[in-house]
Amino acid sequence: MLATMLATAALTPVLSVSGGTLSWTTVGAGEYKLSAKAPGTPVVNTTVYGTKYTPAPSPGQTVTFKVKAPGETAWSNKATITYSAERPVEEKQKTQPPTFLTGVNAGTETADLTAVSTLHAKLVRLTLSAPEEGASWLDEWDKRYRERGVQVQPLVTFNGRVLTAAEAKALVGLDRLPGVTNVELGNETSYSYQYKDNFAATSYKERARLYAVRVKETAEVLNPHGIGVLAQAEDGGSGSSTWVKEMFASVPNLSRYVAGWTIHPYSNQRSPSEPDTNGVPKMERMVANLAEQGDTTTPIDVTEWGESSDEGQTLDNGTHLTYTEAAQIAETMIPKLIAAAKRHPIASFLVYKDRDLKAHKSTSEHEAFYGALTSTGGTKGAYTTAIQKLMAE
Repeated sequence: MLATMLATAALTPVLSVSGGTLSWTTVGAGEYKLSAKAPGTPVVNTTVYGTKYTPAPSPGQTVTFKVKAPGETAWSNKATITYSAERPVEEKQKTQPPTFLTGVNAGTETADLTAVSTLHAKLVRLTLSAPEEGASWLDEWDKRYRERGVQVQPLVTFNGRVLTAAEAKALVGLDRLPGVTNVELGNETSYSYQYKDNFAATSYKERARLYAVRVKETAEVLNPHGIGVLAQAEDGGSGSSTWVKEMFASVPNLSRYVAGWTIHPYSNQRSPSEPDTNGVPKMERMVANLAEQGDTTTPIDVTEWGESSDEGQTLDNGTHLTYTEAAQIAETMIPKLIAAAKRHPIASFLVYKDRDLKAHKSTSEHEAFYGALTSTGGTKGAYTTAIQKLMAE
């Protein structure tokens, strides 16, 4: 009995609090689970690395904390922090949004180089399929964008399937590209359109589980080279938490391997006066789904966002925004997305895309007119100005 008690005590951290900072004794590896509970609110679990953590203040509440070591069931003693109802002075004075890297989705044409320079983008999301990891064109275009002072962020696609283990490990070859700090794994893999299923399907759940494994495997080969993995965590518009739940069921400490969670929070507004019932709610759901898994702080990367506009032409999705209206939506919606991310910092915000895919009024396809510039690189008036302003932040 005494031996059992001593063994249990040795694996249980001792928690203490000083001011607003929690600290605890070292047990096992450097990863811990911290539990926070305020009256009338659900328990929030957070994965913490190290033995010290300063929670975000909860004004007017007394929050009870406890911590446990990885793989253990025994929690530490409880410690409480009582927060003043008054918000901290530094929080009151923080009126500017956090700084994040801004850029665009662009391609491999000379006109894209010119467009990126015109927009003053700092980052370019460049798409390659998984088997193209070693392609020479990637080296060439990484060099050409870097010569313009623009960093490339590779998007590795595997549409309609999931990356293989061999392909995940082969992505270590991307470390040859100077300046690459993150690699995005998959485009809209949590959506259903590529796979002809839905969130209730067994195939959807299996895909989420396998995808999480591939994220871990990719991170294991890229992280030692200083390159992070950006992974999909949004629900694809389904309104379901299935994708996130199944990923974490497969790899419980998945957040450890993720440099940023990706999302495409497009608005569905037909005019600036209409409410957005798609983009911001999608961000709110993703944040809530991650919080259920104990992740409230991993950065978020908006790798696609934009407004489709062909200067008032009615498009096939029913929108008919003028360039001025598109600009108004951009100016009001982006701050709302930042706010909806809560404690998750926005690490990057990428506009889709640099140029329209087709010429003005040559088609009514809405997908053709998401450009910040026209297909020939010309201005789209107020919308171009709004995007240039975003790039300057």
